[in-house]
Amino acid sequence: MRRIIATMIVLGSVTACNGELRSAAEATSDDRACAGLPSAEVDRAVGEVLANVEGVESIHDGSNGKAPPHLVGAVVQVRATRGMTSQYLGRVLQCHAAQRRAASCDAERSCALSLEGAQREVTTTPTGFAVTLRSRDAGIAGEIERRARTLAAGRIPAGAAASAP
Repeated sequence: MRRIIATMIVLGSVTACNGELRSAAEATSDDRACAGLPSAEVDRAVGEVLANVEGVESIHDGSNGKAPPHLVGAVVQVRATRGMTSQYLGRVLQCHAAQRRAASCDAERSCALSLEGAQREVTTTPTGFAVTLRSRDAGIAGEIERRARTLAAGRIPAGAAASAP
């Protein structure tokens, strides 16, 4: 009986909002990413990022000289906001990605910086931050660039983070 109850607790903790099962490691990682961050704070910070996108640059790889350069992702330039650090922004984006994974994110809304299968890195620039999104998968890299360009074109309203599923 104890084993059944323990199994139910574990399964309950790794079931995403949409009912899909996640691995225990993924659930633990997601829990760590969001530890101490209220959802409202994550939504507010992501909304600030979306409202302050300055531009986008494609990232191409092919430095070995043997193959033509191919798309591997994009860099989203974000203006600095009061109190934001690259470490905090990275943590907020990691939590946001975990929340979106659990809720089956709408690709056209606030999920542009939270694409499944993308590696994300936040660095500082003289006027803000560079959010680098990469993938070795050509399809994901193309989707990264498309979503990033949508952000830069201003087609995603700043409040979308709070209203996303």
